[in-house]
Amino acid sequence: MGFDGKKFKEYVVEAIEESFENMLFMDAILIDENYEGEHKDCQINNPVEVRILINHPFAGEITLSASQELVFNMAETLFMVSEEEATEKIKLDVMNELLNTISGRIMAKITPENTSFKLGLPEKTETFYEDDVDDGMSIELEDNSFSFVIDDDYVVKLDFFSNK
Repeated sequence: MGFDGKKFKEYVVEAIEESFENMLFMDAILIDENYEGEHKDCQINNPVEVRILINHPFAGEITLSASQELVFNMAETLFMVSEEEATEKIKLDVMNELLNTISGRIMAKITPENTSFKLGLPEKTETFYEDDVDDGMSIELEDNSFSFVIDDDYVVKLDFFSNK
């Protein structure tokens, strides 16, 4: 099944913008051909990356990457922890919660009416795997990677993969 890439991009942008604003009180701006800011190169130094598997109505994966510094700032906002208290588990919890929220919003928009979606649990990224492939629909997109500037200081990257 093909999918309207322009609509998909709108859904991703909306999910990222709303999630960062509502959960973290941070602004997110898409880095695209019109973006002229400092972070146009989309580089993330020392990234934390998490993923969530899409189990139904197609098999795939959504990954989210952010710098350690941004993840600490998010943990500080969500859990009111100091730098000393921000353990790797807390940082991972923040990323997992954010990815779960973003993925749910995206999947709710792209899943056909009268069809449910099923996501796995968010987890630290190791490698992509193709277990439990659903033979239902698949998504074919020209552009499946999106980068955003967060509060003019950080870059976040979201990648969307679908088994074809």
